[in-house]
Formats: sequence, structure tokens, C-alpha cells
Amino acid sequence: MANENARKGNGHYLGRRLYIYMSGHGFAPSDQDQEAGVYTANVTRDRAGYHILGRYNADWFVRAACFDEVLLFMDCCRTLDPVEALNKPYAWVRNPDALDRVKCLYGFATQWSKSTRERKFHGVARGVFTTALLEGLKTATAGPDAKITTNSLYNYLSEHMKELWHPKIGTIRACRMNLTYTPTRNAAKAS
Repeated sequence: MANENARKGNGHYLGRRLYIYMSGHGFAPSDQDQEAGVYTANVTRDRAGYHILGRYNADWFVRAACFDEVLLFMDCCRTLDPVEALNKPYAWVRNPDALDRVKCLYGFATQWSKSTRERKFHGVARGVFTTALLEGLKTATAGPDAKITTNSLYNYLSEHMKELWHPKIGTIRACRMNLTYTPTRNAAKAS
């Protein structure tokens, strides 16, 4: 659809906001500490090329200016896994004003080279980050103007991930969980 719009002379624009959510068995490439990938179901030790890179794909939409806002959330480990051939299938589309115009927010359940956490919620294993994120987007993160901001979401996740991981412990240090948000030039770093 973006390419069809571009052929008609309307640019690659598709809409206001794109949410990208990934979870599963994840990794961090050895040479890119800002990247995280999720392995697909058909990955093997001999075929590590079956993966999807989160930031690479989100950055493509930012640079192409397909949306006004791009949000990436990844609830997966970012343990070091030196994949030799990273799956980067797209040719870059560059919109000259994209980095000044498109806002983005990248949220990772854990820091680079760390594992994420899961536990049972209502009898079903879920990621602590995902559970807190969904609750935060539904309920308590809006400010007085009823808008969710980078800071309000970050603060909500920081507090509630502690409680959700182990309510009796209640500290990020105790459960070794951290958040990393990496927005573009248009938004302030929230960590």
C-alpha cells in the first residue's frame, strides 16, 4: 500500500500511528547493542537466519515516513547471540524530513545482554513487561489531560513491573529487570 501511494505521488504515508509488538525467544546481535531480534518458529542452531529484527523494521517505517508515530515494544530476551547473517530484507526508503517529523518510541523489556521475565497471571504464563504494558495502556498512565506520554508510560512500567514480577520483593534491582526507551530526536529519552 505504501508503494502504491508513492507511485501515485502521495508518498509512503499510511496513517497516524504504527504499533509493533514482538515477544518470544529473543536475542541481541553481538555488534548492535540497540537492536533486538525474535527467532521464528523454524529457527535451528544451523539456521539462525530465521528471525525478525525489531528496531531494523521500526526504523524502516520511520525513515519512509509511513506514519506520524512508530512505537516498538519487545518482550523478549536480549541475550548476546552472534548471528552471522542478520535478516535485513528491505531496501531503505528515505524521506528527507522523516527524522524531523516522525516521532518514535522503542520499548524493550530488558537491557542489552539480559533476559526478560515471565510468570503466571491467572494461570497462564505471560511476560511481566507485556502484562504491565497492556495494563498501562488501558488504565493508569494517562495524565491530567487524559493523554499517555512517554514519561507517564515509563513511570507506570517501572513501578508496576516491580510489583508484577514479585510483589513481596518490589524492586527492579531484586528482579534484575530494566527498561530501555530509545526515541528519535523528537522525543526526550525517558530512561
